Amino acid sequence: MPSNHKRLVGRLCLAMILAAWGLVAQQQKVQAKQHAEDYSLTLTAKTPTTTQYGFKTSGFVVVFDHPTNNPINGYGVGLSIDNGPANHGPSDGGGVISPTELQITYDGFAGLSAGTHTIQAQYTIPGSSTVVSSNAVSITVSKGDVYVRCSILTVATTFLPGQSMTLGFEVSSKVSGAPVDWQQGTFIVTFNGPTTATHASLKANTNEQVTVNVPTTPGQYQVICSYGGSPNFNAADGSVLIADVGQGHATGPIRLYSNPSTVQPGQAATWYVVIPPGPGLPTPTGTFRISWGFKSTNPVHVSPAGDGTIPFTFTGDGYHVIEVFYAGDANYKPEYVDFTQTNPPIPSNSGGGGQPVPSAPAGGTGTATPGTPAPTPVVGTPMPTEPATATTPIASAEPGATKHTTTDSGTGTMPIVLGSLGLLVLAGGGGMLLWRRRTVPTSVSASEHASPQEPGELDDTVPLTRQTPPGDIA
Repeated sequence: MPSNHKRLVGRLCLAMILAAWGLVAQQQKVQAKQHAEDYSLTLTAKTPTTTQYGFKTSGFVVVFDHPTNNPINGYGVGLSIDNGPANHGPSDGGGVISPTELQITYDGFAGLSAGTHTIQAQYTIPGSSTVVSSNAVSITVSKGDVYVRCSILTVATTFLPGQSMTLGFEVSSKVSGAPVDWQQGTFIVTFNGPTTATHASLKANTNEQVTVNVPTTPGQYQVICSYGGSPNFNAADGSVLIADVGQGHATGPIRLYSNPSTVQPGQAATWYVVIPPGPGLPTPTGTFRISWGFKSTNPVHVSPAGDGTIPFTFTGDGYHVIEVFYAGDANYKPEYVDFTQTNPPIPSNSGGGGQPVPSAPAGGTGTATPGTPAPTPVVGTPMPTEPATATTPIASAEPGATKHTTTDSGTGTMPIVLGSLGLLVLAGGGGMLLWRRRTVPTSVSASEHASPQEPGELDDTVPLTRQTPPGDIA
């Protein structure tokens, strides 16, 4: 056979084979289409299609119509969320409705984010890649509700104007077990008082904390902690706290130490005074002085560590109360504290580290020396514990000490009576009463609260003609 004829026959055979393959493929498509038309899925929700974040959605029912009623086929039907994989399987394999119908039930979805979601049932025909889908059912998930709690983490509720305040939040779902996406949410801190200040759209750190500045206008404020909301949760108000903003706060408990521990009149002694800061406030500055009866030291500068040491000898006046007076820092009120003759001994690791301040010989001798400087305190953070040894604990001002705080009674300067001491002197055959009153104004500078008289002199005693103190003198 000529070669041309062979080639022609080969081409004819190839064409016939391709045509046969095309016919088979077309027949398979028609059969597949006819096969798919033998299946159908109908999806319905068992309960309302709205729910709240943290709750399960409604359950679902699928009616599966297929050529042969084989219940095992029901396990091949899954539910798809938002056109994703049909991974949500049935809770049963299907109940027989008719020879060609099954009814399949499904539990609701848990953990769906807030928003609207589309649910469909899907079935892949065995032996093919054909997927049969049901009608779509829309599920709406509303945002959840939360509890909001907060606390002030800056030690205390007293603040200087404009000082920073750190608050710790705790936001929890009202639905048990539902996690709150606070990392995607915001926080709000509102100050209500003499002025109103709102800090909104705050982002918390990894410890669920935010930091804001308190108002600069002094006064008492409500601090309202609120949650600004997040993708899955609504906004909500929370705790209401109280904060005092201003100057003239109270110091911590003033403490007095002495060597020897029990001091007798006329005995040489070394005195050590500690003036701690108020909670969350800076270390006090200013001055202090010590008095016993009619004798008083001159003012002693408070060291950077909030303390001071001075050797001083008090002559015996027959009194048993030792007084420490502190003033000179606008952040703190002037105040005085009474102590007995017996006080804790001076701790071995206190005082002596700073540069000497001017001598304070007010009826005695010695040089006032501040204590060892401590690190500069950061406003709004806890202060380090005052130094102490294991055998000598730092004493509290209570109960051995009586603390008095001066108050401002209004415009102007109102003297505040710190104490009244009477001295009865018998002269000749008749008695003459000397009565002494010591006062200090509410506004006292570091250089003003020393006694004006020379050491040991009592130039403020006033002779009275009556034999008893006047009734209007405290």
